[in-house]
Amino acid sequence: MHGKQEIQSYDLDKVNNENFILIDKALYNQDDVELSFFAPPNKEHVNYSINNWQNNYRKDTESVKVNSITIKKIINDFKIEQLNLIKMDIEGVATEVLENMLDNNIFPKQICVEFDELYTMTDIMQKRFYHVHQKLIGKQYFLIKIKNNFPNMLYVHNSVIEKK
Repeated sequence: MHGKQEIQSYDLDKVNNENFILIDKALYNQDDVELSFFAPPNKEHVNYSINNWQNNYRKDTESVKVNSITIKKIINDFKIEQLNLIKMDIEGVATEVLENMLDNNIFPKQICVEFDELYTMTDIMQKRFYHVHQKLIGKQYFLIKIKNNFPNMLYVHNSVIEKK
């Protein structure tokens, strides 16, 4: 994957101001925190990361500041009754966001998540992943699919599986 999908490959006929909301904040486990997002080593890439896993967790590389928002606040602000699907490719902060979501009793039917840090397979990331994976299992999620060996995963909640 290269992240350069042509816009014409998507059917955007039904996307409009009524059903598309751009929230200019970073998804995180706390609201209204100013976060530093660190630049990737390759300037051709757009994937800035919050914990700088791409630069061996250094704190002295180029970054931009972004304010944060939680899934809970988005659900409350936009009066969302049920999350059927959540897809996260949030560059190294998925473990924090997922844990916060579960702690707030928010249980989407399906979770598509990329655990970016698993590309590096450090001890730190393996522990972080294992902790949130066990928490998902404990909240009745099943790991249904792993794409490309790692780190793209699909979890489905037991309530969906039981209905079939």
